[in-house]
Amino acid sequence: YNFIPSGIGFPRIGKSVTVYPNPASNRIFIRTETSVVGNSLRIVDFSGRAVFSCVTNKPFMEICTDTWATGLYTVIVNDGEEQSVSQLLIRR
Repeated sequence: YNFIPSGIGFPRIGKSVTVYPNPASNRIFIRTETSVVGNSLRIVDFSGRAVFSCVTNKPFMEICTDTWATGLYTVIVNDGEEQSVSQLLIRR
């Protein structure tokens, strides 16, 4: 079988973070509620290697994904007490 995902939709991480488009190719956008500003944001590839990390400093972020390999990534937002996780597909 050859499985080719055609879309994952617009995943919501918890109630306060949205990652789009998904699947993505050259860039992604992350929108957060104001209360999430200051949280840790990390994106890891399938092998667990971090490809992006930061502390959120504004409610809207644009992240360039040009150099990321095609594949499945995990978006992790951590507020120190809880961790929210979502999947992201990079497709060329």
